[in-house]
Amino acid sequence: MTVTPAGAPTAPLGGAASGSRRKAQTDRKAPAAARATDKHRDERVGATIELIAAVIAVSDDEPVVEVLVSADGREPERLPSARFLVETGQTLDDALRGPVEAETGHQIGYLQQLIAFAEPRPPGSDSVLPADVMIGYLALVHDSRRTRGGARKRARQSRWQGCYQHLPWEDWRGGRPRIVDEVILPRLVAWAKAGQSGLSKAALGRQQAGRAARVRLAFANPGSDWDEDKVLVRYDLLAEAGLLAEEMTGGRGLRGGRGGKAIADIALGRVMLAGHRRVLAA
Repeated sequence: MTVTPAGAPTAPLGGAASGSRRKAQTDRKAPAAARATDKHRDERVGATIELIAAVIAVSDDEPVVEVLVSADGREPERLPSARFLVETGQTLDDALRGPVEAETGHQIGYLQQLIAFAEPRPPGSDSVLPADVMIGYLALVHDSRRTRGGARKRARQSRWQGCYQHLPWEDWRGGRPRIVDEVILPRLVAWAKAGQSGLSKAALGRQQAGRAARVRLAFANPGSDWDEDKVLVRYDLLAEAGLLAEEMTGGRGLRGGRGGKAIADIALGRVMLAGHRRVLAA
């Protein structure tokens, strides 16, 4: 990704002819242009680009992910991440690699961008921008041994955790997971039948049919084949149905503290900071 620094020229440079007249015109326009640039920067206050890495390895035939937890356990679990600052001139990869290595103690060799999405701001936010941007990466390591552990942040510790603890409905090592039929499908079927209030009868019927079809295709209910590539589709469907705690209350359910309780707080896997479990699903 190439980012043009604020204020950098984007038009082709012209010749030297009528240079003094052009310079005078530019000088007169400069204050207005500066004000426009400053105004744009003011509007961007509070907007962030968060880079998130799912550091993945395999241990005893199980995919595991590096998870960061607070020492006191009061903050939600999260994936290693970094804030991208445009003014540094770094690439996205470079901005993420160093902080991830510092937080986890693993030297990251392979990085691949997986997903980019906007996280809606909560009502009453001061920023004029509708959302922050989160960009998720896959980072692979060969084994679970740390290459340097002293640089990790104080008050946090990282550990390997089974991916299926966060996405238990994806664990088919022992056959179809019981959680699909006993916990997820009854709630999704009820959500599909309920529909959205305030719709006309025809619109409600179309929505109910559409939701039912999505549930059937995503979770193989009934008679459909389970598509192992639809991990993110299933996650987003559960989030839309209000079954994932961190995806409630405008996507900010667990940002900065526990909250946004959902009926699936325990039954539907370990909760993460808002947006981070979605990166893992991707």
